[in-house]
Amino acid sequence: LDHYSFEIDFDKGLLICKSKNWQTETTGNYDPKHNIEVLTNSIRIALNLVFKNNDTRIQKLMINIIDDITSKVLKPTIDYVDEKLKTEVHEETKKWVEGISDSKKSLPQKEFNNVVDNILNNFYQIRRVNLTKSEKISDLHNKYQVCAYPR
Repeated sequence: LDHYSFEIDFDKGLLICKSKNWQTETTGNYDPKHNIEVLTNSIRIALNLVFKNNDTRIQKLMINIIDDITSKVLKPTIDYVDEKLKTEVHEETKKWVEGISDSKKSLPQKEFNNVVDNILNNFYQIRRVNLTKSEKISDLHNKYQVCAYPR
């Protein structure tokens, strides 16, 4: 039940590793950090890769910086859409999951939250496009004076 995915981007020098245990209760053999290290080391050796930085703290820092920059653009839209739709999207998604499943616990909470977030992200984009009347990055830069754009 342990699944790993790896993406290698030679142009950018990136090795992206993800792990998931699809079992709701682990048997204790799931150690994503150790398993990822073993697997990434094997990939590194096989492809003769050099890791410049494998520190996840840097990745988290970059995500936080991006969130700080884009929140100027996104926060009003997120707040507006959440006020109007978040509860309804949550409830409707719950009904959809129950409608296609024999068990109410068939979808782990994190996966359920991901489905809800993905649905809401589309409504955030619709709202933002309606407000800015544009999808062009340059227009967002001009309007919000930020060097980033909503992802």
